[in-house]
Amino acid sequence: MQFMVQGAWGVIPTWLNELVPANTRAVLPGFVYQLGNLLASVNATLQASIAQASWA
Repeated sequence: MQFMVQGAWGVIPTWLNELVPANTRAVLPGFVYQLGNLLASVNATLQASIAQASWA
């Protein structure tokens, strides 16, 4: 549990950002954020499809 909290709000994101090359440090956080939005956008459609198949 502590590892997950540190992974989300702790020092791990900063540490990972320091591992990438200096010229991509400005792009990486925004890119990962948008990638998360892309993956999360499928959620509503997937839930609606499952609900329709289960209750129809």
